[in-house]
Amino acid sequence: MTADAYTMLSTALPRYKVGNGFYLRDGDVYSVLGVLCEIAEVTLNIQPPRQIDKPTTAEKTYLGVWTFDGEICVLPESVAAWAGITDRGFALSQAFESGNLKIIEEEAK
Repeated sequence: MTADAYTMLSTALPRYKVGNGFYLRDGDVYSVLGVLCEIAEVTLNIQPPRQIDKPTTAEKTYLGVWTFDGEICVLPESVAAWAGITDRGFALSQAFESGNLKIIEEEAK
């Protein structure tokens, strides 16, 4: 993760209701990766987040969940590239939730 993205994420986290859910954003609860998407959406030219309120057949189980640049559970490629993250999965969320930021801080250097 780049130092700039890490600083922006660390500064923004207290302003969001962060949970340890599976989705980037479910209602008003964000994962850490969802907060990163919110920050990136302002910085990048990606699709604004969209709440699934009239789901297609494929989206039916995701009613109320938000999509960021078409993704609901993993970082969109555009956000990952901007933030300098190679693993788009849950390692980042788990590191923040556990308080074990050493690996992320070392990557930000």
